[in-house]
Amino acid sequence: MKSKYEIMAVVKRISTMHKRKISSNFIKVIISFVLVFLFFVGTYVLYIQKQVEEKERILDFNIDTSEEYGNNKGCEISIVQDFTSNKPLSGVRLSISSNQHKNVKITILNKDNSDVVYEGKVNTATITGNELGIDFSNYNMEGKNYHYSIIIDYINSRNNIACFLGSKYNQYPNGGLDVNGEVQEGDLSFKLITKNNNQEILKWYFALGCFVIVILIIAAIVFLQKANWKTENIFLIFALLFGVIYMIIMPVNSAPDSIVHSVSTYHYSNVLLGIKDDTKANKIFMRTEDVSMQNLYDKQPDVADYQKLIYFAQRQERNTELTEVETDGVAKFPLLYLPGIVGITIARLANLKTIYLILFGEFCNLLAYIILVYLSIKIIPWGRGALFVAGLSPMALSLGASFSYDAVLIGLSWLFLSMVLEYAYTEKRKLTKRNIILLFIVMLFLIPQKAVYCLFALLPLLISVNKTIKEPRKWCVLCIGMLICAAVVCLLYNLATVVAISGDSVEYSSEQIITYSVNGILKNPIKILLIFFNTTMLNAFKYIKDMFGYTLGWWDFNVNEMLIICILLVFLLSCVTDFEESCGIKKVSCWHIFLLLGVCAGIYGLVALSMMLSFTPENYVVIAGIQGRYFLPLIPLIMVLLSRLFLKKKIRLHLNLMYLNVVLQCLVIIDITQNTLTR
Repeated sequence: MKSKYEIMAVVKRISTMHKRKISSNFIKVIISFVLVFLFFVGTYVLYIQKQVEEKERILDFNIDTSEEYGNNKGCEISIVQDFTSNKPLSGVRLSISSNQHKNVKITILNKDNSDVVYEGKVNTATITGNELGIDFSNYNMEGKNYHYSIIIDYINSRNNIACFLGSKYNQYPNGGLDVNGEVQEGDLSFKLITKNNNQEILKWYFALGCFVIVILIIAAIVFLQKANWKTENIFLIFALLFGVIYMIIMPVNSAPDSIVHSVSTYHYSNVLLGIKDDTKANKIFMRTEDVSMQNLYDKQPDVADYQKLIYFAQRQERNTELTEVETDGVAKFPLLYLPGIVGITIARLANLKTIYLILFGEFCNLLAYIILVYLSIKIIPWGRGALFVAGLSPMALSLGASFSYDAVLIGLSWLFLSMVLEYAYTEKRKLTKRNIILLFIVMLFLIPQKAVYCLFALLPLLISVNKTIKEPRKWCVLCIGMLICAAVVCLLYNLATVVAISGDSVEYSSEQIITYSVNGILKNPIKILLIFFNTTMLNAFKYIKDMFGYTLGWWDFNVNEMLIICILLVFLLSCVTDFEESCGIKKVSCWHIFLLLGVCAGIYGLVALSMMLSFTPENYVVIAGIQGRYFLPLIPLIMVLLSRLFLKKKIRLHLNLMYLNVVLQCLVIIDITQNTLTR
C-alpha cells in the first residue's frame, strides 16, 4: 500500500501536468490570434491604405468587342450609350479600333439634371492602344444611381472612320445604345473609372478579418477537445468555412481555363433542360443575363472584381430569354462536371440571378470536392493529418471553389488511391467483388478526362500480396487488363489529338506556334532527354510550391512564399509524424516503393510530354505549361513514400500540426485579399 504522502505526490503531479497541458493550449491559441491580428491590422495600416489612395478602379464594363459601331462612311453619325453608376466617377474609357482614326466630339451628359459632365473634341489618331480615355474628375458625381449618357458625334465623317467597339449582345442591362436614333441590341465596350474609396475597402477587409477571427475561435474550440473529434470531421468543418471564403475572394472565372469549364457546365445544363446547342459550330444557348458571366474576369484581379459581385447581386436587370452565343468549345466528357451541372440547373429552375447561379454552381462543385476528400481521409489507413493539410491547401481549395473539373478530379484521385492503400495495407480489410467493381468505376470516372493518370491503373497490383487475394496471378492479369482498358478509353477519347500530334509538327491555337510532335521527339531522343532534365532541375521546386498554391488562378495570384513554404513544412512533418492509425498496417515492401516511385515518375513524364506536344514551341529548351496543380492527385502516394521511411520514430504532433495549418490558411486568405485590393 502506498503511503498518504505518495498518493498526494501522484495527485500533485497529475494536477501539474493538467495545468501544463491547459497552459500549452492556451498559449497556442493566444499566439495564433495575435499573429493573425498583427498581420491583419499591419497589412492594412502599413500597406493597403498607402497603396489604394490614388489608384483608379474599374467599376463596370463589358469587353466583348465583336461589333464595330460608327463605320457608316459618308453620313453623319451619332452614337449614344446610356449607363448608370452608383459610385463617384473620375472618367470613362471607350474601346476603339486601332487601325482607323477621325476627329470626334465626346459629350458626357447627366440625364438626371441635364448637366454636361464633359465636352470636348478628340483626334483618335493621337491615341496609343485601343482605349480612348475621358477624364472628368473635376465634376462632382457624388450620389446614387445617377443616369448618364455618352454621346459621340463624328466631325466630317467622310473618310477614315474611327470605329467604337462593342458587343452585339445586350451585356449592359442598365443602359441602352442607339446609333443615329436607331436602338441597337448590343452595347459599347466601355469602362467606368473611379478613384478608390478607402472606406469601402476598409469594410471588405475588416469583414474578412472578422470571418477569420470566427474561424480561429472555432479552431480553438475544436482542437482543445482532442479526444472528441476525428480528422475527417475536422476537415469537413474547415473545408466548408475556407471553401466559402475562396468562392468570394477568388473572382469568377479566375481558376485556370475557367471560362471553358463554366461554358461546358452550362452546355450540359442545357442538355438536362432539353435545350439543343450547336456544339459543332461552338455555339450554345444562354440566358441573356448570363452571357456576361464569360466576361467577369480579365486576368488582372483587383477590387473591381469584388465590386462586380455586388453590382450583379444588387443592380443586374433580369432577362431570362435565351440567346445563342459563340464559345471556344465545350468539353467532351461531362462526368467530372456533374456537380456544377446539377448546381446550375437547379439555379436556372429556381430563376436565380447570374451571380447566384454562378455561386451556387461553384458551391455544388465545392461540396463534391469536400465529400470526396472527406471519404479519402476516412478510408486511408494512415497519414490522415497530411491529407487534411493537402486538402486545405490554397491550390486545392481554390480549384474546389470554382467550375474547374479539377475539383472532382483531385477528389476522385485521392479516393481511388485511398481505397487501394486501404485494401493493400490494412490487415483486416477484405477485397470483395463489390470493392473491385467500385475501383473500376472510380477509375473510369477519372482516367478519360486526364489520360496522364492512366498509370493509376497499375496501383491495384499493390493489393496482390494481401492474403485476401487467393490467386495473385489472376489479380495481376486483372490489373494489367485495367491498364489496357484505361489506355484504350484514353485513346478513343483523345483520338483527334493523337492524330494531330503524330505528324512532323503541330500548330498550336490561333497564335500559329509550332510545337513538338511525336515524330520530332522520336527523331531527337537525346535532345528531348536534355529538355526533360533542364525542366526538372530548373523548375522542380516551383512545381512543388505551386502544387500547394504559390501561384493561383491564371498565375496572377501570388501568395506570400514564406506562407507556402510553412504549409509545405507542415505537410512534410504530418507525413513523418502521423502514426495515429499505424496499428494493424502491413509494412511497405521494397518492390512496392519501387512501384510507387515508378508511377509518380511516369505521371510526371506523361504530364511533361503532353505539355511538350501541346504547348511548347520547338525552339524552347525547357517544357512550357507545366503547372503544380497537375501533381495534386499524387499526394497520397507521396505521403506513403515519406511516412513509411520514419515508421519507427513515433512522434505525435497530429492535431498540433492541423491547428497550425488552419492558422496558416487564415494568413493566406488575408494575403490574397490584400494583394487584390492593392492592385
